[in-house]
Amino acid sequence: MARYRQTSAQTLSARDTELAAFGVITRGLQEADSPEKRIRALGRNHDLWSTLMKDLALEGNALPAALKAQLLNLAAWSMRYSTIAILQNIPIQPLIDVNRNVAEGLALQQSRAAPAQGD
Repeated sequence: MARYRQTSAQTLSARDTELAAFGVITRGLQEADSPEKRIRALGRNHDLWSTLMKDLALEGNALPAALKAQLLNLAAWSMRYSTIAILQNIPIQPLIDVNRNVAEGLALQQSRAAPAQGD
């Protein structure tokens, strides 16, 4: 993840990086067709949400407080669910669905901001 962020930071915006990370992690969850791949994908999902949680908790994070609180709750849920899914054979589709919804929200936010950036 660190290498990805370092490389992508040179060419992608923060929003592009977030979208790409969600895409990579979600694809890993979807393709987890063995116990080893499942554990690796769930661990990476946990790491993604942990990173987001840390960023959301930073004093300089400019998101509105209500949105930050919602995302922090979602991050805590996703991390907890990922851990339980590693320990038990529960479906990982809920994690895939949440990641897709967040990615769709990021893409929508990005598309709304694009015209303002081009002005």
